[in-house]
Amino acid sequence: MLNIKVPINELKFTKSFEVFNNTWQYLIEQITENLNYVFRNKSETIIEFLEYIINKCYPNCNGNGKIIFAAVGRSLYMGAKTAAMRFSQLGFNIDFPHPSKEIAGPPGTESNIEKEDVIIAISTSGKTPYVVNKVNYSREIGCDIIPATATTKSPLTKGENKFIIEIPAKNNEEELLKKYGKDKVFAPMGTTSECTQMVFWELIGAGLNFLVKRLNEGKNLQKEDYEKAFSYINTVFEELLNNAQRHLIDCVASYKQPLKEFIANLIMFYYSNHTVHLYGRGKIFNVVISSFEMRLRQMPHGYITSIIKYAPKNRPIKPGQIVVLVSGSGGITTTAKKVKELSNQGCIVYGVSSVPLDHEFWEYADDIIRLEGRLKPRDGSWEEQQWEGQHADFAPEGFQFELNSCVLFESIFAAICDYIGIDEEQLKEGHANYE
Repeated sequence: MLNIKVPINELKFTKSFEVFNNTWQYLIEQITENLNYVFRNKSETIIEFLEYIINKCYPNCNGNGKIIFAAVGRSLYMGAKTAAMRFSQLGFNIDFPHPSKEIAGPPGTESNIEKEDVIIAISTSGKTPYVVNKVNYSREIGCDIIPATATTKSPLTKGENKFIIEIPAKNNEEELLKKYGKDKVFAPMGTTSECTQMVFWELIGAGLNFLVKRLNEGKNLQKEDYEKAFSYINTVFEELLNNAQRHLIDCVASYKQPLKEFIANLIMFYYSNHTVHLYGRGKIFNVVISSFEMRLRQMPHGYITSIIKYAPKNRPIKPGQIVVLVSGSGGITTTAKKVKELSNQGCIVYGVSSVPLDHEFWEYADDIIRLEGRLKPRDGSWEEQQWEGQHADFAPEGFQFELNSCVLFESIFAAICDYIGIDEEQLKEGHANYE
């Protein structure tokens, strides 16, 4: 394939790449700062929540309550779906969240809201109309309400709540940003809150997994078990964020040129009206692919985007386009091979994965970005793994790549916006104004 030079201003791009590099570091620091606040100041709430959710909604403890989520947009994909996947994996009674349910309706009665159900409501501002409306209805019929929000006094929290889980969006932000300088970090429109919620619910999943293992061993859970689960959450939290920093340092150092070319090509595609195709499965679909695609569409004169093999947003792969394949375990190799066949006419295929450099996955990428996080490649396609009931481990191992790649792509978006000159106010114009 020809390496075509594109008219990117080198001096301007150097500054934008600095924004990329600063943003991923800042995001890790801000997530850490936000969750340090939660775990230091709200430890009793978290311990009580773990005990409550086990007794209320875990079938093996005779829990008959169903967990229902109220969230929209990136909070749904990054927060609610992260929690739902882990709760479901452990066998909790849940109503799995998906945007299409709110449009087409569920096929049966599993999404009915009933008095014994638990509503976990995720909204940073506490003002999201759909979330507030769903909570108000549920509160009226007697459901237990658990807001997870940065705003403890808001329309969402007004009324009786079982717990309020305060998860700040930008704790100690000014101090964290001092070392980077003005306009050298870009994390707009709830980015830090959504990333923090994502990590928080994965950590809650790890704590519940700790407790379920004890239940499966025949243990009757006592107060000390929930306290140990909370200590385990803190251990996983520290390992997860420390690993993310180390892995991204290594990735940026080892793949600096491919990352620059990837960002530069995405910048050119903003002006060219060519399609950017994205593909990933499972948690990667939720916290990277869907979230990154939403951001690209929110830009003024937004990108033409496509999510491969996802019917509502799938477009044909044609010459002159970009394809981005993201997989920690290499489980999308079959799709990567097909994409390569379709792209031989002139697409650029980027691969992002943790698999070793001799893995088959890399054969089908024109440019590679190896990002650590998934220790063990898995056999078979992602679809086959799901059909066989195989699921990723819990954090840290089973979520490290997801966190790493989420932070990476949020920072790539920051660099694109910086180069083009798009600020938060302009992005807000591309955000849905009725949800």
